[in-house]
Amino acid sequence: MLDPDESPAHQVIRDAVEALPQKTAMRPRDMAARIGISEAELVAATAGPSGRQVAKRLPDAAFAIVERLPSLGQVMALTRNEAAVHEKVGTYGKLEGDGQVAGVYGDQIDLRLFLRNWRFGFALEEPNPESELPKRSLQFFDVSGHAVHKVHLRPESDHAAFERLVADMATVAWEDDLAVEPQSQKRPPRQHDVTGLRMAWRELQNVHDFHLLLRRFEIDRLDALRSVGPEFAYETDLIAHRGLLETVAARDLPIMVFVNNRGCTQIHTGPIRELRGMGAWWNILDPGFNLHLKEDEIGSSWVVKKPTERGQITSYEIFDHDEQLVLTLFGRREKGQPENPVWRELVESIASKEAG
Repeated sequence: MLDPDESPAHQVIRDAVEALPQKTAMRPRDMAARIGISEAELVAATAGPSGRQVAKRLPDAAFAIVERLPSLGQVMALTRNEAAVHEKVGTYGKLEGDGQVAGVYGDQIDLRLFLRNWRFGFALEEPNPESELPKRSLQFFDVSGHAVHKVHLRPESDHAAFERLVADMATVAWEDDLAVEPQSQKRPPRQHDVTGLRMAWRELQNVHDFHLLLRRFEIDRLDALRSVGPEFAYETDLIAHRGLLETVAARDLPIMVFVNNRGCTQIHTGPIRELRGMGAWWNILDPGFNLHLKEDEIGSSWVVKKPTERGQITSYEIFDHDEQLVLTLFGRREKGQPENPVWRELVESIASKEAG
């Protein structure tokens, strides 16, 4: 076991960070990308007396850590991918599930956790020039070193509970090598049973059966949308989300906003109000909920229709240039109830208009 300051490999990374222009204005994820490493490797290398922050390695027992998050009180939960960042302020509820798949079901923080894909965790502290309290966070990464979920404390959070959690769970040192693995590549194109896919799609009874359908036909989500035909999915303009969200906000229509990665799906349910474009980013900036969508990372946008026993469920889905799903929008729907027809008509009218 090595202290991170004693690692030659970590010193190389710290030197590369110091050589970055305008590094003080860069986020860790962007720094890591600029020097060709993962964010987890950057955190490990730059933590400690010679680094920009203090970090302690958390064990792989993610379930046990997430179980204790309610003790922190009100925090900010953050889940992101290449194109979208989802931030929710609230208190974690009870964790339900197991060490493989679990969920936090709350009005404020609503998560689906694929804990089998969580590999590295850190408890971080860094100076806060605006407060006597340091900036504190828990940050979790997958086997490729990409962030899957982060928990940022706020002034009103229970900082003593954070200190107890770190004292109980964290280790002072860790291996020099985080054993980061390259991210798996997209499967090469293959022939699919398109006729069978369309028949099975038409016979869907529950929106949650969709993932089973993809596995059954061994097809990626985007390939399925391309194959099933315009009856159930069609591509629209890359920025159709702007008109859609502006109309949703103007009508005070409650929606569901999903952002996902391989380890976590984070959900906002409710109306949205404050929309603002800033450079490459399109943003929702509401109290307690922020969404940041990097529009130059958008590869395609789709209107998707899934039959269920309660009628059609309509979603607006955005994929990045690597053909990964990064953002999904639904109308808010009570469990067991049909979809709001206003949402359906809005999606189809806005998307058709933008595509035209």
